[in-house]
Amino acid sequence: MFIEDDDLAVEEVASAIQTRCLGRKQSTACWLPELRPDVAADAGVVCAGTWDEAENELALWSVVLRGGPTGGGAEMEVEGGGAPPEPQRLCGAAHGGGDVLGLCAAAPAGGGATCVFSASSGGDVRCHAVQWAGSAAALHPLWTAASSGCLHGVSWDADGQELAAAGDAGELLVLDASGATRATLQAREAALLGVCWARPKEVFTVGSRLLQWDVRTRAPPVALAAEPNKGPHEAPQLQCVASHPQKPQIVAAGSSEGAVYVWDVRAAAAPLATVRAHASDVWAVQLRESAYGGLLSCSSDGAVVVSPVDGAADGARPAPIVQSHLPVNAIDLSPRGWLVAASDAEALTFVDLQR
Repeated sequence: MFIEDDDLAVEEVASAIQTRCLGRKQSTACWLPELRPDVAADAGVVCAGTWDEAENELALWSVVLRGGPTGGGAEMEVEGGGAPPEPQRLCGAAHGGGDVLGLCAAAPAGGGATCVFSASSGGDVRCHAVQWAGSAAALHPLWTAASSGCLHGVSWDADGQELAAAGDAGELLVLDASGATRATLQAREAALLGVCWARPKEVFTVGSRLLQWDVRTRAPPVALAAEPNKGPHEAPQLQCVASHPQKPQIVAAGSSEGAVYVWDVRAAAAPLATVRAHASDVWAVQLRESAYGGLLSCSSDGAVVVSPVDGAADGARPAPIVQSHLPVNAIDLSPRGWLVAASDAEALTFVDLQR
């Protein structure tokens, strides 16, 4: 059963804080995987990227969401009352490859610094190492790997050994932690608009269909249609994809028509649910457990909405947790239940969903 819009106002869902106007459109954002001892215990660190600017950049931000990972929820006031602490910019780095269209952060297997991987409109994958000196941070460029065409997304293998990237060339590019190409796999698609690594050696991409890849065998992918009763030119374009971190067989994809499709890829080729979440393009989806539901999505309509996955039914209306007057381009939910949303309103919005 879905939470209804009329039953849950934005202010009642969660406490939120937002950066001031940053002067640049925020295209994407992701949480860094670890919390450092010299960063406040109730703080998280986010990497964000920009797009549609003369000079684009990556930036690290520290944000304090009171309540921590086990507390009784977000208390967005400082001691004694007053306004919550503003997110703090830690550092920035130029992104010379064009628009930042995808981000992920991970600590490669074998140790070493956390790395931020970015997908560029200029057609390359870039790797920056996060370097710390006490509480000061820096983004140090390590390598750049070129591809043939604009890249729309990157995703890191949970095993900590490989990176997947996809873009306009209709290719799935698999790299190792040093940027060396391990495989270039062709799809029968004009473009691949999103990518996610579900489990070791299993990758999903989206374009006109959801494609399930086995990068061990390098066999042609299994194709799953969002609207099996429609022809390939009638079905909506799929633009983003995510798998559930604990149940990788559950996969969600957002479409150009505002719907989010949810599959159990082990059970059937057709989606098990279609969620009419938005009024226009869906740019990011997440499948994570939170206090409000397991399916999150954002869109050009300026909304971030949340819905339960279990018992989902066609036609249900998700509840908004963020509403912007401009498109929300990306969301990421940390293991601690903290959401970051990046928008064309030139701001980052942070929400604690564990309240």
